[in-house]
Amino acid sequence: MGSIETITSSALSLSSQQSFHSPNRSGHLKTLDIGLDGNTSSTNPFGDILQLSCFHPLHGIVMVCPFKQFDGDRFYDSKYVREYRKKLLDYVHSGKRGFGLHLTGAISNLKSETVANNINVTYSLGRVQVTTTVSCYPILELCDFLHNFPSEVDLVKSILTEETIPSILSILELHRDPSTGLYSTEETPGDDAVEHPFHFSSHILLWHTLARLAKTLSKLKFASGTLNPECLKKKAEQLQTSTLRHFVACNPATSTTMFAYLTDGAGVHTFYHDANDLPTLFIPTWRFADPSSPEHALWTRTMEFGLSPLNTDGFFPQGPYGGLGSVHTRGPWPLGFAQEFIFASLLGDRAAIEDAWRRIRAVCSWTGFSVKPSMRRPGNVILPVGHGLAGLGVSLAVL
Repeated sequence: MGSIETITSSALSLSSQQSFHSPNRSGHLKTLDIGLDGNTSSTNPFGDILQLSCFHPLHGIVMVCPFKQFDGDRFYDSKYVREYRKKLLDYVHSGKRGFGLHLTGAISNLKSETVANNINVTYSLGRVQVTTTVSCYPILELCDFLHNFPSEVDLVKSILTEETIPSILSILELHRDPSTGLYSTEETPGDDAVEHPFHFSSHILLWHTLARLAKTLSKLKFASGTLNPECLKKKAEQLQTSTLRHFVACNPATSTTMFAYLTDGAGVHTFYHDANDLPTLFIPTWRFADPSSPEHALWTRTMEFGLSPLNTDGFFPQGPYGGLGSVHTRGPWPLGFAQEFIFASLLGDRAAIEDAWRRIRAVCSWTGFSVKPSMRRPGNVILPVGHGLAGLGVSLAVL
């Protein structure tokens, strides 16, 4: 476990000498958003509760916070909305304390350890020992960072010399099946157990990640014993070939050939599509399949099946807000509405675009974001809860 002087993430920046009552507060501290079963909490980086919310069947989302409630009549007042969004951050920067335990003293013994895609952080506060884990997906994030900040070459190279990314690639190789060239998993992106070990959209994501990393390394002219751009490019090409070989099959529900959701690698397939399987949606965007290729037609049929009642375990057509959802929480998900909107946009289907947008607007909160359904009311209308999971807004941002 290596000592560090400063930990910095999108949610937290604390130096090892920072005090809980110090006037020298970081200017870019943000709230930490936590949600479970329809209950959400926003805290400052010291663990003080600044906002609590839950769903009430009569009154909707009930919230307690240290400032005036959002004025629903000003939903389309962009200046007012932006100013209101800043209120929690302004409260954090003001140094005012929230609810809950008020810990005092200086942070000491701040250490971190990287294990696969998790960063384990420990520190002491007086006699209290604090441990936390931050999960991340650093390979694509690193590629995106260099793409958006091309001047940060030295920083990216320094990260590439560390053990994090080679460690992730080594762990992935432990899951590679030599007979098929596929990578096994125990769960779907929706955190549900799989009946067959190989999952389709996970392979699309892995192919994209390997291809992006290879391009980034080539751009940097960076190569090491464990990170070689040519080897990664070849590995991505082999994975694409294996994926096309083993996941293409005839769906008995449609009597057409498409991409299966799961396979055992020996000819047995499961056909299904889930709101969480965004990599499948991004096949043409990521150029896994060219528009004129047979694979693009397979993708179209796969998405058409997934966004139809024939997808019996994943599509829930009942009511005015029916649509794509998940077996994880049965019912239409806002993330599924986003998939329908993006797919219709890629096809240029104006009627489907407008229908998906109607449902998206109905489930958006005042922030313009919505999340996976943990609560709903009669009529199958999904209510947005758990503001830390803004999957719909992030998905639409790709457009």
